[in-house]
Amino acid sequence: MTSIRLPNLLPRIFLLLAAVLLSGCTTMPATHVRPTVISPVAARTGVIAGFAAGIQETLDQGESAVHLIPDNLDALHWRIAMMQGAEQTLDLQYFLWEDDYSGYLLLHELLKAADRGVQVRLLLDDIFLDFSHRTVAAIQQHPNIEVRVYNPVVNRRSVTGTAFRFALNVIQLNRRMHNKLMIADGSLALVGSRNIGDSYFGFDPDYNFRDLDAVTVGPVLQDMMYSFDHYWNTRYAIDATDLYLTSRSRHLGAVRRVAMTRSGQHPDRAAAALPQTPRAWLTERARGFHPGQVTYIYDHPSDRHDRTVLQELPEFLSPIEQQLRIVTPYFLPNDFGMDLIQDKLARNVQVQVIVPSLGSINHTIVHSHYRSFRPRILEMGVDLYEYQHQPGYAGRHHADSGSVEADFISMHMKTLLGDSNRAYIGSLNLNHRSLYTDTENGLLILSDSLGQELELLLADMATPEESWQLALENGRVLWMTDEATLQNPPTRSPLQHIPYFWGALLPIRGFL
Repeated sequence: MTSIRLPNLLPRIFLLLAAVLLSGCTTMPATHVRPTVISPVAARTGVIAGFAAGIQETLDQGESAVHLIPDNLDALHWRIAMMQGAEQTLDLQYFLWEDDYSGYLLLHELLKAADRGVQVRLLLDDIFLDFSHRTVAAIQQHPNIEVRVYNPVVNRRSVTGTAFRFALNVIQLNRRMHNKLMIADGSLALVGSRNIGDSYFGFDPDYNFRDLDAVTVGPVLQDMMYSFDHYWNTRYAIDATDLYLTSRSRHLGAVRRVAMTRSGQHPDRAAAALPQTPRAWLTERARGFHPGQVTYIYDHPSDRHDRTVLQELPEFLSPIEQQLRIVTPYFLPNDFGMDLIQDKLARNVQVQVIVPSLGSINHTIVHSHYRSFRPRILEMGVDLYEYQHQPGYAGRHHADSGSVEADFISMHMKTLLGDSNRAYIGSLNLNHRSLYTDTENGLLILSDSLGQELELLLADMATPEESWQLALENGRVLWMTDEATLQNPPTRSPLQHIPYFWGALLPIRGFL
């Protein structure tokens, strides 16, 4: 039987609405004076550095190389390999880190890397940080680990305290760090749309995501390291020592024991373990890298008006002449998205959009606001597809891991592909939050070979085995596959109709 989760966006939205009614001002937590930290020069020796150097030897001057990661288990293994192979530094920047099996497994690997002498910097957004503040403060006790929390809600001991803090400074606290980035030894970086949690790596029995990351090597790493330093040194990144009362923190040893226990308590998830040494595992994947011109883009960490991703993405996509494919889990295009689509259609560019169906989306309330865009998008001539919650073998193969078979498959991928050679892979959704409020990041990739691989991946997602194709007939939306045509949106449970219909009545689109 399919289990139903209350959409975890709702508490956040209601807190923000309460804050609007109680506007005021406050200041960031007081911090100790700290020096500006700059990433060290990339390592020249070691497993990661040697692997990256071998790939760079095959590239032309100025080129970087990118490897796509559409498979959830593979995405977990890449992170483990980078943690186990690192010898000098690990920098991690994430919007969400869950305290589940995968979250503790990767925390365990981070602690082991720090024990080897690797200098670890962990930058986490506060709003969906599942670890307790006591646990975060305990991690900070390790001499080789520094933890900073972006734009924190200082009083999070209760929902009331959180709402009160939001009420004091809704404009500041509404802005979240949605970036996802991991850099090992300054030589190998991973970016994309996956956060840290079981749903992103295929181990959640409720639902797993169809998702996409990319690993890159080459000169683009310089901008990625600069970006991490930029966020790390902003006044919005608060040191865990300043933020949490260390006298009330757990002991590091207790966190170690929990991480070891939680990461080893599921024998049926043995597939999570890296099957080889990091060197051997990485070597087998060297051929999957595509050369090209790669640019890293990110929004300013403290200036809300500096929307670099929003500015550079349309320019990068402007030369497109034939086709634009858009894949996004939360599709509320507003002016930016509609203008982008209309511009391409006016130039006779075919536009295809893939979003989750009502049955596959993990935040039903977002879908309730998307439905008003659906007829307009179809009338414009867009090829619109909605991903099925029970896709065929290919979708299941990429999403589920090991012996886990989730009740349904959701879709979390965020990518754009133009003319099979211009790709964006990153954290950006086509919704109001991503476009105008939160910080985002990603790669702009100009590569024929990578574009061809991504083209095949997205074409498979648009087949009847994985997605519904939508059409407009006499003003009514139809959902079609080879086997069925529906006149109502496909759901995974009748209970979804409740937030689907009343959610659209709430004036919260600006918070979605």
